[in-house]
Amino acid sequence: MRRLLAGDTVDEDHVVTVRAARLYTRPTASPPLFAAAMTPQTAREVASWADGLITVNAPRDALRQILDAFRDGGGEGKPVHLQVHLSWAETDEEVRAQAMDQWRLNALPPALTEELELPEQFDAATEHVPSEALESSVLMSADPGRHAEVLASYAELGIERVYLHQVGRDQERFLDVFGDRVLPQLR
Repeated sequence: MRRLLAGDTVDEDHVVTVRAARLYTRPTASPPLFAAAMTPQTAREVASWADGLITVNAPRDALRQILDAFRDGGGEGKPVHLQVHLSWAETDEEVRAQAMDQWRLNALPPALTEELELPEQFDAATEHVPSEALESSVLMSADPGRHAEVLASYAELGIERVYLHQVGRDQERFLDVFGDRVLPQLR
C-alpha cells in the first residue's frame, strides 16, 4: 500500500498476486495504514509496519494479550482502535433475542467460520448455540450505564478509539439512547 500511495506500479507474488497495480488518483497525504488483528501472533507480525492496530472486543485477558503482542512487536506508542459488538434494547430479553438472531455466528471459532460459505451453512452451524456463548464477544445489556462502564474501561488498556457495532435492527433508537445516555459519560 505504501508503494501504491507513493505512486509506484506494484507487482507482488505473495498471498495475493498483484500485477501492474497502480493508483491513478492518489490522496495528497497518505492515510495511516492500520492493520487488523484478532490474535496475538498477527498483532505481533503487523506491529513493525502498521501505523496502528484495529481489533475487536474479546474477553479482557485475550484482548490484553493482543495489545501486548502488538506493543512488544514494535507497536508501542502507535494508536489502537477497537470495534465493540454490542446488543442494546429496552429489556434484557430483547437484548439476548436480537444478539442470537443477528450475531450468533460470533460464537463460532474463527477456524470454523473460515470454512463456511453459504448462509445455510452458518445457520446449521449456529442452530444450537446458547446465548451464553455470545457473552464473551458481544456486550449485552439493556442498561445504558453498563455499556458506558464497559466502554470507558477500554481507555485503561490504552485504546484510543472505540467503534460501536449495535447488532440489533433498531438503529435509530440505539443512536438516540446512546447519544443521550452513553456517549456523554465517555467524553
